[in-house]
Amino acid sequence: MKNKFKTIIRVFGYVLIIHIVVAFILVYRFMNPVGIRSDRIPEDYNLNYETVSFDSRDGVDLRGWYMQSFKEEAPTVILMHGYPADKADMLPEAEFLVREFNVFMFDFRSLGESGGSHSTLGAKEVNDLHGAIDYLIKEKETENFFLWGFSMGAGVVLQVTPEREEVIAVISDSSFADMDQVIDEMFPFPIVSSTVRPFINFWTRALADVDIRKTSPKKAAARIEVPVYLIHTKNDPVVPFEHGKVLKDAMSENPGLEVGFVDLDYHGAASGQLRNKLYDFLIENSL
Repeated sequence: MKNKFKTIIRVFGYVLIIHIVVAFILVYRFMNPVGIRSDRIPEDYNLNYETVSFDSRDGVDLRGWYMQSFKEEAPTVILMHGYPADKADMLPEAEFLVREFNVFMFDFRSLGESGGSHSTLGAKEVNDLHGAIDYLIKEKETENFFLWGFSMGAGVVLQVTPEREEVIAVISDSSFADMDQVIDEMFPFPIVSSTVRPFINFWTRALADVDIRKTSPKKAAARIEVPVYLIHTKNDPVVPFEHGKVLKDAMSENPGLEVGFVDLDYHGAASGQLRNKLYDFLIENSL
């Protein structure tokens, strides 16, 4: 009997250690990605730009590009890239927007040219967007903003929008709905994700001072009152289409919700197919 009990304790200990180690590896890898750095700059798209630096709301040094519109007294669009890319990933959008809009784009913390020791997949990146808005209000005397985010950037947009009265409309491209849902999708069986999740929560708190359970664009989206254009590809291999459907349901009572779900099979494909509709959406809401 004693030997059986010792065996059970030993097996339990091994399982516990495996859970702790697996959770640590996952959290560390996500916090310290190999960033996708682009060598493209606005000049490659014949865009005039100003290189700027500013602080996030929690003091991280961030770098961005400001592009003055060809049109006088134009509204401003803030473009936000995905994980683990950099601001240059959004240059194709800037190229067609600058005809009617001022465009501001920046690198999230620890990515591109910005400072910061680690990424938090949208948890602390909300401070980066708050910092960008504060910078534009102070330095460019901007009063109202459109927000356009892709992937992690879209998740940040949805979380920040209910907190900023300066935002007049948003485009959310391929956002995740909830970090708990993301964690569930990492593992093949619910029992595995449910047993590993507490250790993931522990490590995100220990390494990044983040409660990952509070990173929920879905919950924030339900409080958005300004117009939203929600887009997602139905066969997205990175952020599954289910996230788009969850976000649509969360914003079902928003009368300004427009949905663009397209039959494509790669992450971020929707914006290219819907570009003219997105442009019209911004124009209509700037009148």
